[in-house]
Amino acid sequence: MGGIEARKRDHIDLCLNLGNEAEFRGKTTWFEYVELVHNALPELDLDDVSLEAELLGRRFSYPLLIEGMTGGTEKAYDVNRNLAEAADRLNIPMGVGSERAGIENPELARTYRVAREVSSKLFLIGNISGVQLARGGVGFAEKAVEMIEADALAIHLNCLQELVQPEGAPSFRGVLDAIRKASERLSVPLLVKEVGNGISREAAEKLAEAGVKAID
Repeated sequence: MGGIEARKRDHIDLCLNLGNEAEFRGKTTWFEYVELVHNALPELDLDDVSLEAELLGRRFSYPLLIEGMTGGTEKAYDVNRNLAEAADRLNIPMGVGSERAGIENPELARTYRVAREVSSKLFLIGNISGVQLARGGVGFAEKAVEMIEADALAIHLNCLQELVQPEGAPSFRGVLDAIRKASERLSVPLLVKEVGNGISREAAEKLAEAGVKAID
């Protein structure tokens, strides 16, 4: 477990301490290439404008989601607490990082559960990998939901990451079937996300047929 906890800690350190050495800092969202065209005749009042959005049956104040980022190391405790406080104040949903570390080592569960302790009203999204779901079955998913009293569960797909990380599990057979079973048996809606390489149209169609309620 020390390897997983150390890697979770490294994720935070990489974001905070590497300065310009990390490659991602040289990438952008391309918003700098977007030019908004001014509308001189909007034909509505400012009070008519609403930023509210609905996701998985819940209405939020803004179309924003705090992605699952961390957990499983003591450094993550404050991060998840601060994010939960912001999400609760703004009425937007929040996800936690992969809960595998907290499931396998209950002492680390607090680094995820702190988000729920901030607010019972916060819309909180649990998180496990498709590989772990295929290995551990619906029972593994239920543990992730129970740990933080999740309102939804995200299944993250990370084939490339599993191939290159030291303690990765590059076994991807049965993931789709496991997702289908989880969508049928879990008490909360299921969403699927990719960790940074995107989801193709073909994969999205398979996930929708498997009962997934949202794709990130």
